[in-house]
Amino acid sequence: MGWKLAIVFVTSCPDKGYFATFPRHDCNKATQLVQELDLGPVTGFSFSSLEAGSVLKPRQLAVGAYEDGAFISGEDLIGFAEGYKDGYKILRHLWDRYSTVFCFELGSANDYAAYQFIESGRVVRKFVADSECGAVCDEGELLPEERAYLDKRGGRESRPELSSLGEGLTFSISARFLGAEFDSFPLESLKGSLFRVGRPFWPFKK
Repeated sequence: MGWKLAIVFVTSCPDKGYFATFPRHDCNKATQLVQELDLGPVTGFSFSSLEAGSVLKPRQLAVGAYEDGAFISGEDLIGFAEGYKDGYKILRHLWDRYSTVFCFELGSANDYAAYQFIESGRVVRKFVADSECGAVCDEGELLPEERAYLDKRGGRESRPELSSLGEGLTFSISARFLGAEFDSFPLESLKGSLFRVGRPFWPFKK
């Protein structure tokens, strides 16, 4: 399957696989989160899921809001995980509110992958790569999930060679939150709200 998506997972739950428990979605909390992040104004609303959130059109957001976590998904968030100025403001708000933040973007057309993993307000891991430029950012120690993914491949890839493995590395980290890799998780079962917003919030600026 080809991907073109941007998603943020946030949680304060210390246990791995929080979203695999399929927590109850709170519509009011989702609306409040959109307002706090200044992603509106909201011009429309309906019920949704993470599955719908992976194929959104511009000016649409899927937001799941739960007792100990949330997800935000939307095509307009592309550029967010690279840490551009406007996106950084949103990240700061999220890590002030949640202990763990994982945001990622994928674009299969050019093997684009970008992700940031943040714990307690500190960027632990950041990676950005595509098939044209290679790895343009590769900061921090490999996460345990990344190491396990590379071990399955024989563990022989050097850091420069990781640029072609962005999608696999991304999905390996997603399992920490979903209990399974993103592409094998039942996305339709994680409920959320679909918002239509009145103005674009992309592109994020450096």
